[in-house]
Amino acid sequence: MTKLLKKLSAIALLAILVFSITACKSEDNDKVGDDVSKDNGSQNTSDTTETKDPFGAYENEVVVSMGRQTLQNPKLPEGDTYEDNAYTRWLKDELNIKIVDE
Repeated sequence: MTKLLKKLSAIALLAILVFSITACKSEDNDKVGDDVSKDNGSQNTSDTTETKDPFGAYENEVVVSMGRQTLQNPKLPEGDTYEDNAYTRWLKDELNIKIVDE
């Protein structure tokens, strides 16, 4: 009798698992369809506006405040400091981001 009970419980568990996966999958498909229909409407309006580079520089300067511990003798190239080095200059020139130490 216990073997029959184990088989029935395994089949019931498997059926519940299959139905739950199927239900989740159909819900995701509905969301994808909604996203596609929304995108089609927005493509018509984007033709009239210029597109922005997502990896381009910010229009306004972005200031990032950082608190950091530094070494007494940094191993940086001559003339560079923690506040002014190749990385911070690149951020300022390419992305318009300024890093300030707090």
